[in-house]
Amino acid sequence: MKIAMVTPVYPPHMGGIEIFTESLSRGLQERGDVVTVYHPANMDVERNNLPVIKHILNFFRAVSFLKTIPCGNVDIIHVQQTEPSLWYPFLLKRMYPDIPVIVHCHTLMITDSGKEYCKLHFTLKGIARYLFMVLPAEFLEKKSIRSADHVIAVTPEVADICRSIRNSQVSLVLNGIHIEDFPLRTNIETHKPFRIFCPGRLIAEKGWIYLVEALPKILSEIDAEVIFSGSDAEGYKSVMMKCSGELGVSDRIQYLDGADFPALIKCQSECDLVVIPWVAEMFGLSVFENLAMGNIIVCTDVGGISRFVRDRDAVLLVEPANPDQLASAVVEGLKNISLRDHIHRTAPERAKEYDIRRTVDQIRKLHREIGLGIRQNNGFNE
Repeated sequence: MKIAMVTPVYPPHMGGIEIFTESLSRGLQERGDVVTVYHPANMDVERNNLPVIKHILNFFRAVSFLKTIPCGNVDIIHVQQTEPSLWYPFLLKRMYPDIPVIVHCHTLMITDSGKEYCKLHFTLKGIARYLFMVLPAEFLEKKSIRSADHVIAVTPEVADICRSIRNSQVSLVLNGIHIEDFPLRTNIETHKPFRIFCPGRLIAEKGWIYLVEALPKILSEIDAEVIFSGSDAEGYKSVMMKCSGELGVSDRIQYLDGADFPALIKCQSECDLVVIPWVAEMFGLSVFENLAMGNIIVCTDVGGISRFVRDRDAVLLVEPANPDQLASAVVEGLKNISLRDHIHRTAPERAKEYDIRRTVDQIRKLHREIGLGIRQNNGFNE
C-alpha cells in the first residue's frame, strides 16, 4: 500500500511519538509498503504565545503545511495525533474525502495533561487559559477524532474515551519499540556516586520537580548524581533550577539538552537507575525502552502503567507527585542488590511483549481492512 504518514514531529527531534513513528514507518516499509513521512520543517514548540494566538497560528501553519502534501495517489493517510496535529485529520479529510484518514491517538487532553489541567480556575489567568486554550483544544481533539475514518488508540483508556466520542471504528493497538535498538546491558554493577538517569522533555507533565524535591532525602542516604536528558519546554528548566538551588542540590544535577539518540542510549546503558516520575502520561515508551535494556526503573503509576508492568517485578511503582515515596524507591532500587538482580532479569522479558513487530502487523492489517472498505463504499473494486 501507499501510505502518507503525517506527523507534527519526527527525528532528529527526540521524543516518544518521534521514535515510534520512525519505527512504525520502518516496519511497514520492511513488509513491502511504500511509506512517505511528512512533517513540518519547523517543529519547535511555540513558546510565550497567548493561548488564542497559539491556536490561530497553528491553524494557518497546519493549512500551509498540509497543502504541500501530495496525497492524491495514496491508499491511506495515517496521522500521528498529538496537540500540534489537532487540525490535521479534519483538514485532510476535507482535502481528500475519498482517501481513508486514520488518526493514531497517542494523547488526549484530559488524560495526558491531567484532569486538574482541564478544570476552570476562577482567576484571570485561569479563565483566559480555559476559554482560549482548554476549550479550543478539546473541541479540535473531538473534531479530529470524529473526522477520521478510523481511530487507533494506544491504551484501553484512550480507546474508551474515543468510543464515547465516535461510537465505532476505534481499535486498540498498543505501542511498541524496536527491541534491537535498546541493547540489553550485561550487568548491574553500580558507580560511585550512583548515576540516576531521567529521560524525557523538561515539562511539568513529566513530574521532574518531584525528583528535585526528593533529592535531599535521597542524598541523606546515598551519594548520587542526577542526569536530565530532555530539552527545555515552556521554561520548565528554570523552575527546576530555582527549586534545586533553594534545596542546595544544584551541584548534583546535570542537563544534557541536545543529546542525540545514540548518546541517550549510551547514557541509559551506563546509568544505575532510571527515574520516570510522570504525573500525566498514556503509554510512555521510555518505560519499555528501559525494560528492554534491563535497567532498574522507578516510575509513577499513571496512565495505566500498572496494566503493563507489575510493581517490584519489572519496575518500582510509586504514586505520582509524591517526593517521599519517590526518594524511598530510588534508594531501595540502588541499594537492594537482590531486587536489582530480579528486575534486571525479568524486565527484558516484559519488554518482548511490546515488540514493534506486533504493532506493525496489527496496523498493517487495519490499513488493508479500512482501505478495502472505503474503496468498496466509493464504488471501486480491488
